[in-house]
Amino acid sequence: MDLDRRAADAWFRRRGLPMVIHRRRRGAGMLRRSTPGLVFLCLLDLLLAALLKLLDVPEDVLAARMRSSGVGYVLGVLALTFAVVVVPVIAGRLMAKLLRVLSRTRVRLAVMAATIGFWLLVLPLGERLTGLVSWDNPLWVAILTNLVALAVLMFLVRIGVGSILTWAARSAVAQVRAIGTLASRALPLLLLVVMFSFFTAELWQAVERLTPAGCGWWSASSC
Repeated sequence: MDLDRRAADAWFRRRGLPMVIHRRRRGAGMLRRSTPGLVFLCLLDLLLAALLKLLDVPEDVLAARMRSSGVGYVLGVLALTFAVVVVPVIAGRLMAKLLRVLSRTRVRLAVMAATIGFWLLVLPLGERLTGLVSWDNPLWVAILTNLVALAVLMFLVRIGVGSILTWAARSAVAQVRAIGTLASRALPLLLLVVMFSFFTAELWQAVERLTPAGCGWWSASSC
């Protein structure tokens, strides 16, 4: 019975219907379902810090970089910007698949605990040790901020925001892929509708009554 309920709950979540699940079971597996989002936040924070470090420089330093290696600098900024958009999404997706593949509960818990530890402790400390973030920003503030972000993330997962967004993204990708097939099926029918709807006797009669350009009823005698 429990396995059937879990399968039914997973079915509803995959289809963007988390609120259909009973209130008592909405928090089941919340830590496991929050881990892909946490991986997304880790990589997003890290890549944004690197991008800001690359861009937040004095004007003379920026001008010197553009003179020495302008094309390489611009390509690096563009590549890092692309990575900010793409890499966290791919990493979160891969983490979700990894947690589904892992069969041992201990290994799964170890992966989730390592992700949480990296978000709360390793990432804030590592950003300061590598120079991505200045030590002027207190470490305890960063840890507290990440802790609050983790709590907010788990709350959003609890109410099913992640399931809805995932379903919406899958539906959007499927609709974009179907544009070609839809166009190939709809264009012939659209051409037939245009041909038989517009090229009618009434249309030609209306066109016959039109006056030449610049000639109105007041100047019909002069045209």
